[in-house]
Amino acid sequence: ETPYGLFWVGDLTVKLHLKLEDPGDNSEVLLELNEGLRRYRCRIDPVPLPLPAGRRRRAMLSIVKYIGQALVYAAIMASLGFLATSPAYQHFPPDHAMIKLTFAHGGKHITDCVRTSREDLKDLAPNMRKQVRCSRDRVAITVQLEIDGKAVYDHTLQPAGLRNDGPSQVYEGFPVTAGKHVLSMRLRDTKRTDGGFDYETTAEVELSPKQLFVIQFRPEFGGFYFN
Repeated sequence: ETPYGLFWVGDLTVKLHLKLEDPGDNSEVLLELNEGLRRYRCRIDPVPLPLPAGRRRRAMLSIVKYIGQALVYAAIMASLGFLATSPAYQHFPPDHAMIKLTFAHGGKHITDCVRTSREDLKDLAPNMRKQVRCSRDRVAITVQLEIDGKAVYDHTLQPAGLRNDGPSQVYEGFPVTAGKHVLSMRLRDTKRTDGGFDYETTAEVELSPKQLFVIQFRPEFGGFYFN
């Protein structure tokens, strides 16, 4: 017989389903294809050889590894799904309102402005001839806020800027229950040392649930105002 090698059929595909009930150790499956006077044969041992011990161990370890990975991935996905929906996050209590104290205000200059006379201006360079000269440094401002007689904010705010010539800024929030409240606001922006304040406002307000009540400050509006 002429051996045709591994690929004994070049342009023909044969599909076969063969079920052996009880193949013995010496069993053999013979496939034969006749093309004219040519015969093509393939012999198959239906009894697979047992895997060596090392390969069996590696195969078992691979199965265990894949099962472990699947369990870990399932646990991660379950955790992500739980955290995405539980516990329910409540951003703000439904029966509360929010009071926001927010503004930027520059205190008075530390030194008083000086008015330069006409004679003194003549001795200065043209770009330095300012009739009123003021220092750039500003005083720190003190802000107080009371809600229903309880002090919730009392801070001295330094001016911004490298030369302390910018405005002092405040941005704070205070959650309260909805309903009526008495607000007392005070601000000092001068060099006074008697402990008093330059601006004081007291008002009674009624807040609805989930309302945002903003307290702002502008001297040209007379001090504190609400928005």
